[in-house]
Amino acid sequence: MSAAPCPPPHETTGSLRCRLDPHALAALRALDAGAPGGLLARLVPAFERTLDRGLGEINTASQAELDRDRIARAAHQLKSACAHVGALEAAAQCADLERDCRSPAPSDPRPALAALRHTLEGVRIAVRDLSEAAP
Repeated sequence: MSAAPCPPPHETTGSLRCRLDPHALAALRALDAGAPGGLLARLVPAFERTLDRGLGEINTASQAELDRDRIARAAHQLKSACAHVGALEAAAQCADLERDCRSPAPSDPRPALAALRHTLEGVRIAVRDLSEAAP
């Protein structure tokens, strides 16, 4: 079973929540149960720091002069972080963005960046919810 996508940015659903991959969630919960102090209590702030740092890099790199190398590096880091929490749609978007920025004939990344920002905000909410639901 794959994760459900976030609602598109143009939809007004009132929710940005994205569903995380159930297999990844099960693995995280199993690890959390055996970790002193709880894995999720440490994972969520670390994920949010990575998210903030990556989005900051992307925002800086996508200003007036596009720095595709910097965007690709940030997308690569975000891809890994998203995969670790089971945010498969976001990880795939990051992989696509990274691949496009590294291609010999890259497209304008701004539409993909807008969609990625939206998805990552949904992932942020879903990961926070995961932490709050932890015993």
